[in-house]
Amino acid sequence: MPVSLVGKFGNLLGPYEKWMFDIGKRFDLPGLMLDKGASLSCVAEFETAVSYDVFVTASKTIQSDASCYWIILPTLYKNGFNSRFLPFVVDPAREGMPNAPQTQLLDQTAERVQSFFAGFAANQQPTPTVAGKFRANFPIRAETMGSSDLTESQTEPVIDPALNGAAPKVILAAIDLGIPFAHACLRHPGKATTRMDYCWAQSAPADPAYIGEVLFGREFRRAQIDVMVQDTHGDEDEIYRRAGLLGQPDGPPMPLGRASTHGAHVFDLMAGDWPAASAAEVRLIGVDLPSSSVWETSGFGKDMFILSALHYIFDRADRIRDAYRCADLPLVINLSYGCSGGPHDGSSLIEAALEEMVSFRNMLAPTVLVMPSGNNFQDRLYARLTEQHFSPGASNKTASLQWFAPPGDRTSSFLEIWYPPGITDEDIHLTVTPPGQSQSVTLQRVKSDGTAFIGHLIEMDGKVVGHLTSDLHRGSRWRAMVILAPSETDGQQVEGVLYGSAPAGVWSLTVALAKNTLLTGGIDCRIQRDTSFGQGNTGAQQSYFLDTKLAPFADDGSWNTVDQADDGAKVRRFGALNGMATGASTVVVGGSVQSSGRAAIYSGAGPQGPGKAVTLSAPTERSAAMTGIPGAGSRSGTTFAPSGTSSAAPQVARALAAALVINPALGPSAMTRLALRPEATEVRDTSDGPRGQIRLGGLLLSGEPIQT
Repeated sequence: MPVSLVGKFGNLLGPYEKWMFDIGKRFDLPGLMLDKGASLSCVAEFETAVSYDVFVTASKTIQSDASCYWIILPTLYKNGFNSRFLPFVVDPAREGMPNAPQTQLLDQTAERVQSFFAGFAANQQPTPTVAGKFRANFPIRAETMGSSDLTESQTEPVIDPALNGAAPKVILAAIDLGIPFAHACLRHPGKATTRMDYCWAQSAPADPAYIGEVLFGREFRRAQIDVMVQDTHGDEDEIYRRAGLLGQPDGPPMPLGRASTHGAHVFDLMAGDWPAASAAEVRLIGVDLPSSSVWETSGFGKDMFILSALHYIFDRADRIRDAYRCADLPLVINLSYGCSGGPHDGSSLIEAALEEMVSFRNMLAPTVLVMPSGNNFQDRLYARLTEQHFSPGASNKTASLQWFAPPGDRTSSFLEIWYPPGITDEDIHLTVTPPGQSQSVTLQRVKSDGTAFIGHLIEMDGKVVGHLTSDLHRGSRWRAMVILAPSETDGQQVEGVLYGSAPAGVWSLTVALAKNTLLTGGIDCRIQRDTSFGQGNTGAQQSYFLDTKLAPFADDGSWNTVDQADDGAKVRRFGALNGMATGASTVVVGGSVQSSGRAAIYSGAGPQGPGKAVTLSAPTERSAAMTGIPGAGSRSGTTFAPSGTSSAAPQVARALAAALVINPALGPSAMTRLALRPEATEVRDTSDGPRGQIRLGGLLLSGEPIQT
């Protein structure tokens, strides 16, 4: 079975977009059940911060040309904020646009998306030109698209009488999936009125009665929620049916159609059943992500939805401030999501965009973004190549990695290889050998100015089974990528190219350093998470690294939690942190076992050396026999107890909000300490061995689930 590189290509987008909008959409996206009018969600990056008015002008420039796609903007946070990042939607067909193409998802190839983006950049003059790459995310179903003209005169929130004329103390928000906004745990204690001021359900069918409130999906405000509860006598099934959140025949799966959801559990741990003394002082905002945004678990597809969600939360926080005629209120946002890939230095596009927004608002009032550390500590998704792993050769030094691609995988697999700063594609040569093959393919040298990348198709037996690429990520660090087609898929012919299944088994990667290249720092190799999440029955199977020097078990038969610096292993546990949580301002939360106070076996951790580390931890397991932490199901009165650090983050968000109720002027450090239970002390998890490797952060939240 001969293997070769064919079809060298360039792209204005990135390697994920190139793959997903070519062959990847044939087997990674069908479950989205998209319609003919599906729109693209996107993020653009500008060289310098651009004002809100410039964003609006730029979008209208594109709208005025009937030969272009229709560019529309979601709610954007203003309040003097200028941003380098623009979330927007590309609508393929709008009324009054006779030449706008009617397209389906499968018609939107990478070349067509790239062509559009090139035109978008050209039409920006004299506004700033685009720096870096556009990020084309998952499409949006046409039925969720609302008005393209978001008005400035939306209904202001009605002051909650439960505050008795006082102002709130803090706003608590979450971005999640399956938020049950009518749940009893989110109501005022002993009353039928909700504490949630706003909830944006991004995947709800648009409601013509509320045109102009949100660009896509539907917004539910406190007064509306109370009326819905009253009209249905608290029948939550009927409430969500009327909201379009239980799904329709031939439509995509909707989380609230199930008895338990990620968002219900998170919101309950974060804000449920708040003590009566301060319940009204803590205002709630929720953003319910569309199920499509988490269908593909590598992290691709979320950026626009998450960035738009943060803009929405900041904007609605301003409306709450204006309604109560008070100063900017402290804001705690929980985002229990993540990925395993990325540069892990805060420089990914979504991390940079979130950091920019949080840093700006922190100058107005305490603003905290809380995220989980991830669940990949033992999953063998991270390897680090250092000088000790390179054997000297005649003209270069080489190191090898073994990557196992499992059989029966029906989704794509992604491997990122991050070069250390100062190392370029001229210094490293990457060779890939498929399972059972003696022939290899080598990534050829790439020339890039940071706005495009060049890659190759991996071909076996006349069928393309993957991509091999290299790019200068956001103009800062070089990254090589190996993308594999599923090991189980029917061959497809796309744009004249025949694609097939990537063979299951051990793929060998050889990294060679060019002569006289000094490896200052390590080469980080990261496999993206590839699992079915929630209702996404995708048939995903996780690939992972093989390393005979990695000891999975300790001498007593328990899981090994120690990375020995001198054991020669390439696969590392420490450093397998949530790839979306490495921004400077992000509070990273690990998970512990309640009965022992030790780290949960899966709880992610930062590197042993410099880099982002876990900030705080909270219980995610009750004991070895009683797994998970109980929380609300999607209907009032139901509970379930999932495991994972997604349960730890909202507990910490709750504690931080409680600290801000006591003193709204707290800074991040003081807030963190006041959030702790009185018995909490500075703790090193002894399960990490005598080296004292910290997994739970400098401070440990222990004991019962946090109560305020």
